[in-house]
Formats: sequence, C-alpha cells, structure tokens
Amino acid sequence: METHLLTISHAIQLAVAPVFLLTGVAHILNVLMTRLGRIIDRSRVIQSRSEDLADLEDDLIHGQVDQTHQTSEDAPSRFLLTRHQQRQREEDISEMAALKHRLRLIYLSIFFAVVGALFICLVVATGFIGALSQVDTAQFLAGMFIASMVAMIICLSLLIREVYVAVIPGKMHHRP
Repeated sequence: METHLLTISHAIQLAVAPVFLLTGVAHILNVLMTRLGRIIDRSRVIQSRSEDLADLEDDLIHGQVDQTHQTSEDAPSRFLLTRHQQRQREEDISEMAALKHRLRLIYLSIFFAVVGALFICLVVATGFIGALSQVDTAQFLAGMFIASMVAMIICLSLLIREVYVAVIPGKMHHRP
C-alpha cells in the first residue's frame, strides 16, 4: 500500500511542471483574446463609419440631404461625397483588409495555443496512467511534449507576425 502511495505521489510531482506550463499557455491565451477583442472592436467602429457613409451617399443620390454646406471643390457633382469622405472610405477599406489579415493570424494563433494546451494535458494524463499501470509511456510522453512545444512555437510565431502587421509603418492609420 505504501509503495502504491509513493507511486501516486511521484506521479503528482512529475505533473507539477506541465501544470505550470499550462498556466503559462493560459496567460498567452489571455493576451491573444485581448488582441482579438481589440481587432473586433476596431472592425466594428470602421464598419459603423462605413455604413454611415453609405447611408449618406444614398441620401445624397436620392436628394434627401441639403448640400449647401458643400463647396463646388468638395463636390463636383451634387451626388458625390466630399473628398475627405471619399479618402475616409478608401482608408477604411484598406484598414479593414489589414484587420481581416490580423484576425486570421490571431485565430490561428489561438488554435495552436489550444492545441499546445491539449497536448500538455495529454502529457499529464499519460504520466498518471503510466505511473499507475506500470506501462512504459516515456516515448509517448516525449512525443506529446514535443508536439506541445511545436504548437506553441507556431502560436508565438503567428502572434509576432500579427504584431508586425499591426505596426507596419505603411499600414498605420492616423486618426485625428
């Protein structure tokens, strides 16, 4: 009975390191989710502004807006948006494309972080199964640990790519 208790105790000790690793992965997931939330929030702001411009343009086309505030320079035709509004639309389209790219990168990064976490959970579970059943699981444990590290390397590589896309000087949008 005491040998069995020592075996379980030893298995718990071996499981502590992967559990700490799992905590680190959870913190990485928290960072990824925060970045995802910011991308979605920014997308909603741009989408709302685009819808407002589209509504204004529809109103202009149907003659439902008084255009006395527009100068002939701003609106060569009485149905066009101002140059500023047209530039805004072009910038919004460009920024939405960059946000969609960032969104794909973050989704993939989250996917690989979760895959890495699942492999770490398999390491813990396999360690307990191996310790309790006296089955040699060393190669399987090593394989699962390596798989978790590969998944985390991919996750972090995608994260750094997303950060790079977010701060490329040519893609930065300056808002007043």
